[in-house]
Amino acid sequence: MKFWHRFWNGLRNYQWRKPNSLKRRLVWRLMLLHGLTFVVFTVAIWLFIMSLGGKADLVDDSMIDHIAESLVHDATGKLVLEDTPGMEWVRTNEFWFVARDSQGQTVGEGTPPEMFMPLVKSLGTADYAQVRIKEDQPEQVNVRKRDTRAGQVFIVVGTSASVSALLAVVIVSLILFLPITALLALVTGIAIPLIVRKSLRGVTSAETDAAKIDFDQRGMRLSVDRIPWEVKSLVAAVNDALVRLDEGYERHKRFLADAAHELKTPIAILQTRIDALPESQDKGRLIADVSRLGGLAEQLLDHQRFQHQRPDLKEVDLVELAGNVVADLAPIAIAAGYKICFDADQRRVLVLGDWTALERALSNLVQNAIAHGGNTGTISVYVERNGTIEVADAGPGIPPEDRDRIFEPFYRLRPMTAGHGLGLNLARDIAHRHNGHLSVNDSPEGGAAFRLALPRSADA
Repeated sequence: MKFWHRFWNGLRNYQWRKPNSLKRRLVWRLMLLHGLTFVVFTVAIWLFIMSLGGKADLVDDSMIDHIAESLVHDATGKLVLEDTPGMEWVRTNEFWFVARDSQGQTVGEGTPPEMFMPLVKSLGTADYAQVRIKEDQPEQVNVRKRDTRAGQVFIVVGTSASVSALLAVVIVSLILFLPITALLALVTGIAIPLIVRKSLRGVTSAETDAAKIDFDQRGMRLSVDRIPWEVKSLVAAVNDALVRLDEGYERHKRFLADAAHELKTPIAILQTRIDALPESQDKGRLIADVSRLGGLAEQLLDHQRFQHQRPDLKEVDLVELAGNVVADLAPIAIAAGYKICFDADQRRVLVLGDWTALERALSNLVQNAIAHGGNTGTISVYVERNGTIEVADAGPGIPPEDRDRIFEPFYRLRPMTAGHGLGLNLARDIAHRHNGHLSVNDSPEGGAAFRLALPRSADA
């Protein structure tokens, strides 16, 4: 039952219409080969019959065997014919026959032609004979010796009936070759998909490995176990390409980290020199620009640091963490024209996480609300009992078509606004590294509501 269940599921899922399917190609080409073989054998039979004069004999050994099976001696010792299925078939055709046992008794049906009477009278003198006369009315006669229930018997069978070569070919083909061809086609349709599926099981495993490859999970390679030799070079080439991509990505990360480190020193020197300048409107602008440049360098370092380091997972109280972030950023929010509030479902909400990384992620979300909230309304931070932190503002919000792109590095919804385009990307990366996720929707006030969802601690 298990085999047939798998077989029917395979047929139901079989992709016959795919033009480049290996299973489809093999099945149809082998079926075509079976068909051509059938045609070749049919033509060969036809040519053989034509070489015999264009007629096929109906008298053969099977006919004589049917007669021999029905021969018995009755209670008086007389040679008689029993009614058997074979005899019914003999009687429905145009045959005559005579059988003679070792005692000289004869039994038969039909009238032998005059030309064969000498052969009938001498029946018993020859163990084997075959006569075929080609005239206007061709005659066919076979003589055989058989061991029967009535003892050793000599049988002569004849007929004037024959079939055309074409009909003979059709009969032989239907009886012999057509069932064989149909059986081969059925076996091909069943066996080839199973063989191909088993042979390409290694490719399926490589496909599963390929589906796991992600931008944030490098070092993945496609499995080469049980890969067919014909496609192993392709899998090896893909693995080589993945190695090159990993090496290029590592060089890219090192470059960004080195660049961020190198920028910190000249930025610090520039900050010192600007502080020494006399007070003016230009000095204020320069201080803001340098601060923004320093923030960019710091975010680049955070980005590289959190990507290279595994999260130090410990029990973290989100209520305490969010309270600290709100307290640190409240002066900046108030100075920018906002009210800021903080609330939670309960006094403690525990998750497993890296305090430093989660604090950075939440700080980026609050700073993003300060930068893009329109400098009015309330920024609210709310901790839910399920381990979700929501940061909402009353700003212009984020259009639905941009809600995925805002998490891309260096992407800014409005190019001339403040920010570096790295804060949200870093926050989402930290969420993923904690097996959580970061999403954005509309807030009740019409602005943006970012939701940082984290899995709860087992002890929560």
